[in-house]
Amino acid sequence: MAATGWPRRSSAEWDSSARGLSSFAGISAGIGKLGAFIGVFLFLVLQTSLGLRGTLLLTAGVAVADFALTLVLPEPAGRSLEDVAASTPGTGTRPRLLADQPAAP
Repeated sequence: MAATGWPRRSSAEWDSSARGLSSFAGISAGIGKLGAFIGVFLFLVLQTSLGLRGTLLLTAGVAVADFALTLVLPEPAGRSLEDVAASTPGTGTRPRLLADQPAAP
């Protein structure tokens, strides 16, 4: 099924994709909070072993590496989930939607 845009999606199709997106947003928020929690303690450990200058240089290096990854990775903005999945290697099958499942007897 080709992606036809928001107004033409069935309610089952919209339900499943919205549920998936909200799950990913929650997971992302949780990982960000965990990283902030660990970072507070890790910063103190690094500061005692590397000193303030070394710790700040290390964090600057990580920020530059993150910026480089942002430039290299493809941007999925404006594309549907189906298009992103189709262009990603290893995702040859699309997930079954509620509308695709056979009716229970």
